[in-house]
Formats: sequence, C-alpha cells, structure tokens
Amino acid sequence: MRRGALLLLLLLWPAAVTATNAGATARVSQDVVEAGTKFQYQADASVRGAAELRVEKAPGFGVLQVVGQQKMPQIITINGVTERRLSLRYAVVASTEGEFKIAPPVFRVGNERITANSVTVTVVKAGAAPEPQAKRDSRYFIEATLDPDDRPPYVGEQLTLRYDLYVDGAQMDVQPANSKEPSLDDFWIQELTDRIARTDQMVTVNGRLYKRSSMWSYALFPLRAGPVQIEAANVELVTGGIFRRGPTAQIVSEAIDVDVQPLPPGAPIGFYEGNVGNWTFKVSTDQSVTKVGQAFVVEVAATGEGQVNRLRLPKLPAIEGTRVSDVDESSIPNIRGITVGGTSRTRYTITPLKQGKLTIGALEFSWFEPSRGEYKTTRSPPIVVQVAAGELGPAPIQPEKLARRTVAADEDLIENLLAELGPQRDVPNMDAAPDPARFPALYWFLIAASFGGLVWVSFGPRLRQFARRAAPERAHKQRTAHAIERLDDAGSDAATFARALREGLHEAWDIPLGAVTGADIERAFASRGLDTAVASELAEVLRECEAARFAPGGARLKPTSIQRARRALETLVAAGVILLALASPARAADWTEIARSNPDSVDVHFNVGTQAANDRDYATARLALERATYLGPWDSAVEHNRALVERIVRLIAIERSRTGRTMEGDETLFWWRTSTHVNPHVIGLLATAFWLLAALAIGIRRRSDSPAVRDAAVVGFILAVVLGVGATFGAVARNHVLRTTRPVVVMTSNLELREGPNPAAKLKRTPPAIVPGTLLRIVDERHDWVKITWPGDAAWIQKHAVRSVTEPMTD
Repeated sequence: MRRGALLLLLLLWPAAVTATNAGATARVSQDVVEAGTKFQYQADASVRGAAELRVEKAPGFGVLQVVGQQKMPQIITINGVTERRLSLRYAVVASTEGEFKIAPPVFRVGNERITANSVTVTVVKAGAAPEPQAKRDSRYFIEATLDPDDRPPYVGEQLTLRYDLYVDGAQMDVQPANSKEPSLDDFWIQELTDRIARTDQMVTVNGRLYKRSSMWSYALFPLRAGPVQIEAANVELVTGGIFRRGPTAQIVSEAIDVDVQPLPPGAPIGFYEGNVGNWTFKVSTDQSVTKVGQAFVVEVAATGEGQVNRLRLPKLPAIEGTRVSDVDESSIPNIRGITVGGTSRTRYTITPLKQGKLTIGALEFSWFEPSRGEYKTTRSPPIVVQVAAGELGPAPIQPEKLARRTVAADEDLIENLLAELGPQRDVPNMDAAPDPARFPALYWFLIAASFGGLVWVSFGPRLRQFARRAAPERAHKQRTAHAIERLDDAGSDAATFARALREGLHEAWDIPLGAVTGADIERAFASRGLDTAVASELAEVLRECEAARFAPGGARLKPTSIQRARRALETLVAAGVILLALASPARAADWTEIARSNPDSVDVHFNVGTQAANDRDYATARLALERATYLGPWDSAVEHNRALVERIVRLIAIERSRTGRTMEGDETLFWWRTSTHVNPHVIGLLATAFWLLAALAIGIRRRSDSPAVRDAAVVGFILAVVLGVGATFGAVARNHVLRTTRPVVVMTSNLELREGPNPAAKLKRTPPAIVPGTLLRIVDERHDWVKITWPGDAAWIQKHAVRSVTEPMTD
C-alpha cells in the first residue's frame, strides 16, 4: 500500500511542479518618500511556458494618487526555456504624510490565482527623507557594465551589456528569484547569457568580500542615433533553500544612459549604413576554366564582426557574353566568444555564351569600423575565366513567362479544391473542446478523481451548452442597450439623432453606416434576417430626421419619433434572442461573432473557416480551420477542409515566389502538429496502465514460488517499465510542445518585417512565399511586437499582422 502511494506521488509530481512555476512580486522605488513627490510602484508576474497570464485584480492605492500607469506583457526565451511575464507599472504621488499600505494585485494563470506581496510606503514632510545608501556599501547589489564605456557608441556598433550579482561573502544562502531583465526596445538584441560560463568568484569591493555571479549578458546594436536609456534590472533575493525559505529583498541596478552617435560624414560612394563592424571582403569563382554553355559560380562574400543580416554587398555588373541564370543571397550569423558576426554572400550562376576570355571586374566594398571611427574601402582584384568551345543549350524559360503560364492552371486547380470543401454544419455543437495543451494536469486529476467527479463531468456538457448559447444573447443585449443610450444622449436634434441611430445599429448588429437610411435600411435588415417590421418603423423615423433637417422651424425631432425608435430597438433585442437561439445556418460575419463567444467550439470555427474559404478569404479560413483542428484533431471533416485550404495557400505561395518553395517547413511546427494529433486519452491511459502493470508484475514475482512465473514477471516488469517510461515521456513531451510552440497565421499581405522590435529598426525583405494564410511561429515577444521565424531566417513584426492558432479569435 505504501509503495502504491509512492508510485501515485511520482505520477502526480510533474503536475505539482507545473503548478509552482508561477510567481508574482511587487516593489516600490523608495520605501520613504517626501510629500508631494512621485515614486514608482511595479508588480511583476511570471510563469514558465506559454500559459495565459492576466490581471484579475489591480493593486489598491487608497488615498495615494496614481498619475500614470503602464501594462507590459512579454514572452522571453532563455536557454531554451520560455517564460511569459506581465509587468504593471504605476507612477504614484503621495500628498499626505503617514504610512500607507498598497494592496497587492492578483494575477491568474489558468485556474490558479497568484497574489503579489503587500508593499508599505512611508510619506514624510519635504526634506525629511533619508539620503539613499550607496549601493556598494550594501550586503548585495547588481552591477551593470557596458562595453565599450570609454566613448559614445555609433549606430549599428555592438555593445556588450552584462549584469553581475554581488552578495556579501557571509550571506552564502542567498539566492535570486523572480528576476526581471531590462527592456531593450531601442536595440537589436543577441542573447549571450549562455555563452558565458556561470561561475561564482570571490572579489573584494571597497574592502568588503563579495561573491560575484553573472546574471545576464547581451550583445546590443543601437537602432537609431540620439540619447537612449537602458532601464534598470531588478532581482528578488531569498534566503534559505527550498524547505527553509527566509525573508526576501528587492535590489535594483542603475539605469544606463547611452548617447548613440550617428555615423560621421564623409562616407565613401556606395557605402550603406548597415555596413558597420570589422569585415573582410572577397570575390571568387569555383572555376577558372570552363566552356560555352557550362555554368560557373561567382561568389561575392564578406566575413567579420557586426550585424551580418544588415550587410549590403556590391552587385556584380553585367558581363558581356554571359547569361546570369540564378542569384542566391544568404547570411550565416555566428558568435565567437561574445562577439557577434558571420558571413554574408551572394552567389551568381553564370553561363558563358561565347568562347574566349571573360573578365570579372573589380568590386569595391566599404564599411565603417567603429573601433577606429573611420570608413574603410577594399577593392577585389579582377578575375579572368577562360572559356573554351562548347555547345550552348536552350535558354531557360524566364520566371515571368513561367508564372504567367501557370497562373491560369493554378486558378483552375484552386477552383477544383474549393469545390471539394465540405459543407457547413447546420446544427453546430457549442460545447467547448478541451485545450490539448492542458492534458497532463487534466489526466492526473482524472486518474485520482472519484466516481462523484465523473457524475459531475457527465452533467457538465449540458450546463456548458446552456452557458454558450446565452453568451451571444447577452452580448447583443449589451450592445443594443448601448445603442439605446446613444439615442437618449442625442436628444431631439435630427442630425445628431440620425447619427446615433446609425452608429448604434452598426455597433450592435454590424449594419454598414451607409445602409442606415430611410431608403436602404429595410433591404439591409432583410439581408441579415432581422425583423423587417422593425426596419419599416426605423425607416419612417429616419425619413422624419431627413425631413426635419430642412424644416422651417429647425432640425428638431418630435418626442413621439424618439420613442418609436427606442421601442423598435427594444423589439430588435427580443427578436435577436430568438434568432440566436435557433440552430439555423448563419452567415460568415455571424459565425465570426459567435466564434468570439464560443472560442473553444470546433463546429463554430469549422463553419467560420469554410465560409471564409468560399469567400476567398484564405487567411481567415486557415486561422479558423487550424484552430478547429487544434481543438478537435480527430474530426475528419475539419481535417479535410483544413488540408484543402493549406494546399490553396501553398499554391498561392509557390506562384508568388516563382521558385516552387514555401515557408512552412519548420521542424518545430512539424512536432507541434504531430503532438496535436496524438490522442491524449490513449497516451494518458496507456501510461497509467503500464505503471500499474509494472507494480502488478512486482507483486506477482514476490508472491509466486514458481521459477517460471517469477521469470515471466521479471520480463513483464521490464517491458511494462520501458513502455511506461515511453508513454510518460511522450505525454510530457507532448505537453511541452503544445505549451511552448506558438503557431500563428499571417493575416495581411503588407508585411513590414524588421530586424528589431522597433519602428526605427531596419526593414527586411519579405520573402514572396509568405502570403496571407501562411503558418509560422512566434519565438519572442516584446510589447506590441512579435518575432516570427521561418526556415533560415526570422524577423520582428507588429502583432496585428498575425493571429495565434492556440488562442481564441479576437477582433
């Protein structure tokens, strides 16, 4: 019995560990402040993985006055571990002396509530606040160093930022917890923390012995000239170990002001602003002797230190008597020690058209070397290639002609694929599908749950179905009530009343503003299946509004007309409740609205995606069908339509790129899709069954006297353990992939890809194969920017350009 309990504890241990990966802290910039002065309050919450983190209750400041606030969500990946963070910052002013306690905020991660610590601030009269203590005289502090620090840096130059934690040598049981890295939005960032060995050293500072530990290291490249500030980093320190946690302390580093210098004047002709660093330039060929019709490759390359993705190489001029059949550009970044660099190269495939000597002229490459503060230019020597006699093959078809030739065929193929789409579902199931990423905690709970829990689960779907049906009704009631409030605020002015009626109907029922007129409103209502009698009533009121504008007595509306419009809207609410309760087929706009109220319904997303595909909106179709597949991966109809839309998007990408390539070959997305198609019911029950069989085999071996039975029990035990480890590992791996992978769908064709999370960062070329509907993934997030990746490259983009597959659809 004791061993069985121990086995169950081991099975439940991963879920217990997952639940403790979240935490929250709060702090103020000063514990003692003078009356009338401003201080900063900050609360930070973090959770390992990509679980949703939100604010459930804001902090309470009482009589303290909040003069500014900021909410900063972030997703940071360090050493392969993803962490979601949410920071709340407040600027607070205290006008009354005394001691004030700030109520902590409450955060929510899934079903778990996280409460930060309370903070107390003492407000004293002006001039009575103590002088701040020098950081190097304290028991512990953070030191930020920036290299180089002997001169202002240039735009595009690498800066190395390092944070070290100093702890009093006598405080050997102090450990950092809930550390918050600085926000570095004015820089292109390369993480270097894992490049520096995390060794502890004993050093002496101001005659005091400290243990120094490295915290974070970055390579920073300024994106613009001018003064910028590296904000302070902070760390919460705790004393004691896991089982003996002592008091905590908050320590903050100093902010660093950086004056970024623009590149000096006098740049050579042909210089590009991204060519900053220390580079070597080379032009080479793979053959010095060839023949007519036999292609050779000319490579133009630069290797060195700096942002290799920003380099611009000189173009190879046209060579008489040759044909360029292919141009391939690539960048290979690398890090040596803590220096960021790499190689940028352009390969030209050249076919000689006549025999003789071909001369590849000299090319000039210029760059700015920040360590010397000067521009440099190098010139490659000319290269001579001997061309012997040979046979010239047929000229290849130009990409433009090939694209025109295939467009008609592709359009016919797309039409054939759309014809294969399955129909929408007339009676969709509004029940919420379980989130596949929550498998482990759910199944460990189910294994340990009693029969009474199963009874509750059996009645749960009916309750959830009732709640889902009521959600759209409540939403329409609220929006229509808001529309009625608009009419009450408009008064009797005809123009204002008509405008309020137009805006109210547009907000509540998605009716275009231009359709809310005496002549068009009835047609607009009929096309949406709304009550035409209400439309007739509102049409008369709108015609009265139009007539009142030109009346001799002024543009005033009769009180009876105002009441008629109000009663019509109230009738519309009741009619809308009946319409939404019916299970009849809906339009695409209606299904999108219902999807927001039923974010976990497979059928609703299936209908949204199918309708959008028929309307040729492939981005929305891909997003909705990918989410429907994520929530219901064993629904064959959903998978059928999703696969068709994916093929259409691939066809469009191939047509745009003209190379036959797409951008969806990401290995991580392959494992994500594989994980979503693994049945959690099967893997959970198999893991449990194998561990129980292993325990049973041990029991049989101990209780049997037969050597054959004992030997068979040993074999069974080994086999059960191997299979149990494999099933458990598969469950853990599946959970990790689903929680850490963030697939997104590109929603717009006008992408602005940048090298950093900043509008001032350099624009990157958008690969032609990235089209609306392309499935990519997010690898980092900062404020309103996300970093997306595709095979061979990555870039920053604003959030509104992509939508997450694993998160509910929003506006």
